[in-house]
Amino acid sequence: MAIQKLKKLLPLLGLFLLPACSTNVFVKGDYPTPLTKEIPYKVGVVFDQDFSEYTFTRDKIEINLGDAQTRMYDNLFQGMFANSTTLESKESVDGQDMVIIPKVEEVQIATPKDNRLKVYEVWIKYNMQVFDSEGNSIADWLMTCYGKTPTATLKSKATALNLASVVALRDAGARMATGFVRVPEVQGWLIRQAGKAGADSDAPAQEATSPNTNTSTSEGQT
Repeated sequence: MAIQKLKKLLPLLGLFLLPACSTNVFVKGDYPTPLTKEIPYKVGVVFDQDFSEYTFTRDKIEINLGDAQTRMYDNLFQGMFANSTTLESKESVDGQDMVIIPKVEEVQIATPKDNRLKVYEVWIKYNMQVFDSEGNSIADWLMTCYGKTPTATLKSKATALNLASVVALRDAGARMATGFVRVPEVQGWLIRQAGKAGADSDAPAQEATSPNTNTSTSEGQT
């Protein structure tokens, strides 16, 4: 009789034990402001819901990256550009020169069980979508970042995955800060903007010299 009761309880016992075996990580870390030459333009950044609430899941592992990556990029763009503002959509541009919408394309992790290297690894692939002030696409830049942590520093699987995720996000910040202006499409846009700024600065000078030239010609004819 006791055995029969135990058999009935086993499935329920399994339901209680299953969550205890899962690993849930809400990524927390510090992300320093980049020390780069400021890009002299106003940027609007769109963190949509998929990005700001992004959660990676695999097997019994859940990693909430959304809040951490939103804070990292917000801090990053504040340091990269002359002005950075968060927008609700790329259509809500209000005086910004460009709009950036970061997207998570893919996340992969590897545990010591996967890689047999006794380290935890995290890869994050971002698609940085860049638009001009009129909503025209400037670039779709795929950027992959990577982070790992050695077993020696670990207190738990959750701690290890958090540390590896933070390292990956810092790598993303460094790659963005140093690589953004080297993206050919972005570089072309920056050159065109610099050309327009130069032309605009020349225009008043030409207008200012025109009356003198006319006056001189008139005086010469006289």
